Amino acid sequence: MLRANTAHVPTKLQKKIQAGKYVEMGKLYRPDTPQSQVQIVAKKISSQPKNSEIYTFPRFLDCFIVYMTVRGKSHPAEYPSMLEYLEIVKRLFNQGFDGVFYDKRFRMMRADNPMIPWSCYVAELLVRKADNESFNSLSATKSPQPASLVSNNDKKVCHYFNSGKCSRSKCKFLHVCSLCNDKSHGKSLCFKK
Repeated sequence: MLRANTAHVPTKLQKKIQAGKYVEMGKLYRPDTPQSQVQIVAKKISSQPKNSEIYTFPRFLDCFIVYMTVRGKSHPAEYPSMLEYLEIVKRLFNQGFDGVFYDKRFRMMRADNPMIPWSCYVAELLVRKADNESFNSLSATKSPQPASLVSNNDKKVCHYFNSGKCSRSKCKFLHVCSLCNDKSHGKSLCFKK
């Protein structure tokens, strides 16, 4: 069984992982070199953390093994399923997809619905970053409410439904596709893209 040293992971962050809440994977990264670098800025010395962004599969793997170790302490039965999940993300990286983006969206979705098995591949989560970023900027410029998008007829459409994951019990926004106004799917599943 894969196990990693988790001494660098704060207790508060470990509790969030064990509770199934979403955490940024970059917070689990610990390079082999010292954690911080000293920079001289405008005659002042400051210590800043090194870049903990994850862009490669080896860096993601380092972080996910730490994540699995922490999560496995309270949920040991999930190890086999998490290993299958790791294989899914590895395959995405190998095929040129953004595995980190997929991982982030999958773990956010799983935080909302913990019954989704780790080994479940959800192709809809592979919406390209550019589409997602333009969707978010459109939402921010046309509506003061970040959770909604204003459609052509000025009705507020649920951003979360359109991205594939609204979990509100009483959502005040419309659950219709922001592209074609169909109630059966959101933008992430729309064939008119």
